[in-house]
Amino acid sequence: IGHLHWLFEFTRALGAPDSVILDATPNTEAVLSESFLYNMAHQRPWYEFQFGASLGIENQIPPAYSRVVEGFRHHYGHLLEPDDYRFHTIHIYVDEEHGGGVGEFAERYLDTDDKRRSARAANFAGAEATRRCWDAFEGAAW
Repeated sequence: IGHLHWLFEFTRALGAPDSVILDATPNTEAVLSESFLYNMAHQRPWYEFQFGASLGIENQIPPAYSRVVEGFRHHYGHLLEPDDYRFHTIHIYVDEEHGGGVGEFAERYLDTDDKRRSARAANFAGAEATRRCWDAFEGAAW
């Protein structure tokens, strides 16, 4: 089961129609992030995507989603069951798991200064793109 399945489960639990997702217009930050990830995956060395884009993004998700889940429990516990916001709780677990063993992995594959520099730059770019996406969440409504 993928991202969209759990996202639909979440929006349906909130009473939103599927069109909230299907007809959504991506904001600037989403378009830029998609372009960044495409570039990393198809135009850059594999380790920039792995250590940069993927890790730069995934490292921010567990703490952010932990706060989101706590907000759901506190403010919407009377409306939502834990399975309703599973989209968020799954990301906490999976992204924490993805971060495990990164040090050993980096030590093995980032074996030159050039690789370490480019992976670090990609990490900073991925983290900044993600931060901008989080900052763009305002006034979500349907």
